[in-house]
Amino acid sequence: DQTKHVASGKFALGAATPFDAEMAALAVGLRKAVETAGDSITEIHVYVDNKAAAQAILAAGRGPSQMVSIMAAKSARSFLQRSAEHKIFISWCPSHTGIVQNEFVDQSAKEAMELPQPDFVSYSIARQRFTARAIDGWRKLLENASYRGHHNLARIHDLRKCGPSAKQNIFLRQWGKSNYHFARLTRFLSGHFPHGEFRQRFNIEGPRNCACGHALETRDHILYDCPLWIRSRSLQRPQELSRAFRAVLVMDEEDEQLRSHHPSIKQIHQFLNQNPMVATFEWADLLQQAAEERQRGGGPSRSQALVEAHTTLKV
Repeated sequence: DQTKHVASGKFALGAATPFDAEMAALAVGLRKAVETAGDSITEIHVYVDNKAAAQAILAAGRGPSQMVSIMAAKSARSFLQRSAEHKIFISWCPSHTGIVQNEFVDQSAKEAMELPQPDFVSYSIARQRFTARAIDGWRKLLENASYRGHHNLARIHDLRKCGPSAKQNIFLRQWGKSNYHFARLTRFLSGHFPHGEFRQRFNIEGPRNCACGHALETRDHILYDCPLWIRSRSLQRPQELSRAFRAVLVMDEEDEQLRSHHPSIKQIHQFLNQNPMVATFEWADLLQQAAEERQRGGGPSRSQALVEAHTTLKV
C-alpha cells in the first residue's frame, strides 16, 4: 500500500439533501486537490460512493446542484489546461464494504453534522419545504365543501389520498400521462364542461337539451341515463340525498353510505374511456355543426353521420 494521508477536512453545509452534501464535498475536495497539486502531479483520482453525484459533478447540467457542478468544472479545467498529460479520473466505489478511505470519509461526514450549521438552505430542501407546505394547505382547503364544489363528483376520501407523485395519486395513476385526458376528467368531475346544465347555470348560449331528446342535459343524465352512451351495469344512478345529509356523509371517509351514493373514480374512468366524446369541446362543436346542417336541409349530413358514429346510434 503506497497511499499516504496528506490532508483532510470537513465543513458544515446547513440544510441540504444527501445529494447536495455529496456534490459540495466533491467540489471542495477537487478544488483543494487542484490547488495543492505540484508540478509533478499529472493525474487526480476522485472516488465517490454516490453514482449520481459522480455523473453530475462535472456535467454542469440543469438541476439543484448546477452551481456546485460549475464550480467543480472550473477547478477541473484549470488543472487540465496545464498540459495534455494532465487528467482527472472520477470513479465510483462501494460504500460500507470495509474500504478504509471510504469509511474515514463517512466518519468525517458524520462529525461535520455535529458542527455549528450555517444559515443556508439548499434549493432542494427549499423546494421540498415549499411543496410540503403547499400540499398541506391544499389538504386543509379540501375539508371546505365550498372549495371542493358542491357539484364535484370526486369523493373526499379519494382527494385526501392524493399525493405529489403518480403512485400516491389516483388521478395521476389513471390519467396523468395525458394532459388532454386529465383535463377532461377534471371537467367531468367538476361539471365544468360544455353541456346543457352548465350553459343554463352560467347563462351561456347553446342548447340546453340533450342530443337524445331529453329536456335538460345534466351530467347525471349523461352518466346514468342517456341512451347515446355506453356504460357498465355497475354504474347505477344513486339515491337522491338532501344537501345537508350529503354534507354529513362527505366528511366521513369511512362511511359506506357515501361510497354507495357516489360513483368511484374507477367507474368514471371506465365510462369516459368507453365514450371518448363525453365532456369534450369536440362533441359540442360536432352537435352544433349537425344542427346547422339540419337547418339548411339537404338530407343526411357528414356531421350527423359523425354524431351517430361516436354514440350507440352506430349500432
